[in-house]
Amino acid sequence: MNNFKVSVVVLTYYHEKYLKKALDSILSQKCNFNYEIQIGDDCSKDGTIEIIKKYKELYPKMIFYHQNESNNGISSNLYDTMCRCRGEYITILAGDDYFIDDDKLEKQVEFLDNHEEYLAHAVCLESRWDNEEKYFDINPIPKFRNKEITLDMFLNSGSFSTGGLMFRNEFLSNEGREYYKLITQISKMVDDLPFCILLLKKGRVYNSDELMYAHRVFKDTKNNNNYNSRFSRFKKFKINIDLLNALDKYYDNEIDFSIRYKKSISIGFLSMLLDHNYKEFNEVMNTIPNKYRTVILKGILGSFFVGIKYVLKRI
Repeated sequence: MNNFKVSVVVLTYYHEKYLKKALDSILSQKCNFNYEIQIGDDCSKDGTIEIIKKYKELYPKMIFYHQNESNNGISSNLYDTMCRCRGEYITILAGDDYFIDDDKLEKQVEFLDNHEEYLAHAVCLESRWDNEEKYFDINPIPKFRNKEITLDMFLNSGSFSTGGLMFRNEFLSNEGREYYKLITQISKMVDDLPFCILLLKKGRVYNSDELMYAHRVFKDTKNNNNYNSRFSRFKKFKINIDLLNALDKYYDNEIDFSIRYKKSISIGFLSMLLDHNYKEFNEVMNTIPNKYRTVILKGILGSFFVGIKYVLKRI
């Protein structure tokens, strides 16, 4: 039997430039329990796997990894890696992100140990440009911190992130693995929205106000090939609309995705103007269910606010 209190899931794909900082941020954690690091590599062709092997040699009883023979996509990679976790709790770290609080694991474990009514504990996330140490944004916004997040709140504002999230390990049972398998069936490339919905439908999620996680955002995607940077703005828009269409079909009339469609359309319309993807934009819009047609105009109007916010962040 293992005695791991926490399993840290690290997802990698072309993360050679960033993985050392990610792993070091885990290994610097100050805690009074044992934890494991479960790395899932989605068939990287750079030096990612060599870095993983070196850390495995240094920490053979703590670090475990699996490399996919083909690129399966982030959803399957996340699900498969979580199924290998043996800790009481699981927390997630992308291979190009890093923890910014050495007491992160200790604080979250203490919360979940003392609050059995909650399934998961979320933290605040800083967005930083590539290698910069200063943040340009913090999520969630203040009004969603230090409180329980409901499904309606989440669908309205995206008010907690899987980055740094810690939750009770339900993947130890066949029932739990079957429940969360939906994330592999809805979208190949988007895991966070389906997973967050599944969590909120299963139990209660608490959102902390503590900054514990740094998320990299890339200005230049030409030389990057990882999950965050491999797709164009417009491709990401299409992926998100396809995701929403799949979720709406699965949940039928049980969940209203109007706000999510509005936000995706806002970003997609702006991308169309910047990249001149007029025909492709129209084709994607035609896939949206008729019941959401009323949010299209609101989404287009919202694109102007998205554009202003985007420009201001890059100054």
